Amino acid sequence: LSTIHPNSGVLDGGTEVFLHGSNFSSDHGIVRCLFNGTAVAANVASPNEIVCVAPQSSQKREVEVSVMYGYDIFTLESLTFSYDYDIQLTAIVPDVIGRSAETIVKVFGNNFSHRSELTCFIADAGMLKATFIRETEVHCLVPKDLKPESYNISVSNNG
Repeated sequence: LSTIHPNSGVLDGGTEVFLHGSNFSSDHGIVRCLFNGTAVAANVASPNEIVCVAPQSSQKREVEVSVMYGYDIFTLESLTFSYDYDIQLTAIVPDVIGRSAETIVKVFGNNFSHRSELTCFIADAGMLKATFIRETEVHCLVPKDLKPESYNISVSNNG
């Protein structure tokens, strides 16, 4: 085991998690991911990747993630998964932008996390760079030349 992506998700669970490493195989028996000891089904997607879905958590916390082949458990101390509260958006400023230049849109809400996976998403523009300001504010850099229409904007703590 070497890396995990994403390394965070919401308390309700359901985040698809990709574990990377080497020599993965389903030939060794049933494969499970363990989130702080809670076992969930896993799929060996390739010799270098295992995919599982994070279970729910009752509290915001960081947990150890490991892989179980049959009765053998493989872990790496640096493989952790953080459970976060759902992001709640409350306001966007400005709510109308021009097309001639990139624009910083301020997004206000709750439960933004200061991590490298923080992103904004707008249909037709895709994933956008998000800058963490505080737990209640992020800035999204919106590209120029979006066609004129209404867009929904979303923010994710885990890409």
